[in-house]
Amino acid sequence: MGKRASQRAFEAQKKLISGAILRLHCTDLKIRNKTKRFLVLATSLDKKFISKLYFDSTCPPIPYQLQFGPNGYLDKISYLDCSEIYEDDYNRIVNQLANKLQAYIGQMDMADLKIVKDQIKIASTIPESIKKKYGIVDIVNQ
Repeated sequence: MGKRASQRAFEAQKKLISGAILRLHCTDLKIRNKTKRFLVLATSLDKKFISKLYFDSTCPPIPYQLQFGPNGYLDKISYLDCSEIYEDDYNRIVNQLANKLQAYIGQMDMADLKIVKDQIKIASTIPESIKKKYGIVDIVNQ
């Protein structure tokens, strides 16, 4: 890996943190071949996976949905689906982001991120094992 590529990968890793908002090609939804905005919820402790939630501007009302925007990373009102956590390969996302650093479009503030995590804690649609894997619920208290 060249010096420039290494620097870009380092920049991508710095941006790939809890609360990051990215706009990248979607590979794990029913609608494929689409670029979508998503929230990086957390990374697994071993840094092999990230958890993410998708924004949708035309989402029908569903349980565990939160409304955001417009703001620095959303140009219109959008809905964050907190009913399902999507997992993705950490290195794949780092590589995608390193090749397109402008895909990082912002950082959710801590207060909003807490609201999201609180919504996920009560979501009966997400297995407890996934919540624990990403530190959403405390392993000791469960």
